[in-house]
Amino acid sequence: MHKIIVLIIFLLAHKITLAVDISLSSQSIKLGEAIALTIVSEQKIKKHTITLGGKPFKLFLNDYKNKKYVYVSYVAISRTRKPGHDYLKIGLTFKKNPKFFKKYKITLDFPKKPKTGKVALTKKAKSISNNKLSYQKEGALLSKHFKKITNRRYFDGLFDYPAFGRMSSGFGKLRLYNNGRTSSHAGVDIANKKGTPIYAPQHGKVILSKTLDVHGNTIMIDHGYGIISIYCHLAKRTIKKGKFIKKGTQIGEMGMTGVASGVHLHWGLSVQNVRVDPLFWTQESNKEI
Repeated sequence: MHKIIVLIIFLLAHKITLAVDISLSSQSIKLGEAIALTIVSEQKIKKHTITLGGKPFKLFLNDYKNKKYVYVSYVAISRTRKPGHDYLKIGLTFKKNPKFFKKYKITLDFPKKPKTGKVALTKKAKSISNNKLSYQKEGALLSKHFKKITNRRYFDGLFDYPAFGRMSSGFGKLRLYNNGRTSSHAGVDIANKKGTPIYAPQHGKVILSKTLDVHGNTIMIDHGYGIISIYCHLAKRTIKKGKFIKKGTQIGEMGMTGVASGVHLHWGLSVQNVRVDPLFWTQESNKEI
């Protein structure tokens, strides 16, 4: 009797192993990178729990082909983490089979110390920067939009650069302002002359188009599956909230509105409310996204 029970447990475990195929784009991530997670299953997943560094991530049904369900998710980890490792934990529940759990060790190939740079604000920008209430209000507004998760995918591959220009500040850089403030850069800055056209780097829906005190003229685009992009300090916005746009659509012009030390575009990207380096999503080596 004992041998029969052991055999049944073994067969069930073997069956679920064969029924679920999990692949990761990488098990090592550098600062600002993300991991593409793909799960192929013969059965539809009833419930799931996916966490990296304790943060939960949602899984999306991306396709159904050859009688198999194809799920995807994109996971990332905070830019403020130290180098080392953490764990990606995947828990799945199916209607007919027992629960499935797997854990992957993820190496955090982060720098020990962030790069630093000084930012000299104008008197006007410095005055706005000192307004704590504006920072709090805008922080809450942007956070609300970054948390948006759409179960539909709008983007269809790699992202383009939204504007031509010089890369003046990289992702994760610690900025030291001349009013005593410090901040970790949650995106990248592209510098060029005022009026330089800014384009949507991928398909999506405009979820914010507004003039803000700190971030200036700001646009946010929902690309689906929890991928949200942001564009700040624009001289002009040429797109309205609620509009679906194609890759390459002009959304505005470069400027220096809000807290800015010069004409530039702040371009940011978020993966399920984790800020990541948008340049990572433009690289040919990351076709899996």
